[in-house]
Amino acid sequence: MHINSRQVWQMIALAVALCGIASSVQAAGALAIDGNAGGAYGWAVEQESSNQAAQAALNRCGIGCQIVLRFDSGCGAYAVDLSMRSTVSGWGTAATGPAAQNRAMTECMLHGGRSCLVRVWGCN
Repeated sequence: MHINSRQVWQMIALAVALCGIASSVQAAGALAIDGNAGGAYGWAVEQESSNQAAQAALNRCGIGCQIVLRFDSGCGAYAVDLSMRSTVSGWGTAATGPAAQNRAMTECMLHGGRSCLVRVWGCN
């Protein structure tokens, strides 16, 4: 089979277009917690839209939960205080996983947490 230069350029143009479509697709993430400041939580990343991420997080969390964090790019994290009877938690987003975890830990401690621990984190 012989391919001429015009066909080569058409294939290159198609490949570039497909790469542009693939790179324009963004994933979304969300965190839902219950009214007891995170006794139950739901987490979702790599969802097709912010609404799908929120619904997935709510489904995983259960009844009485609400969305407290949505993020369309980068990473998110959720930390809780493990001190007895504490309802303190924190969450945050950042460009990298470690930075998001640090943000969640900082928020947990700023809200009075003494034994904060990252419960979950992920990136889109």
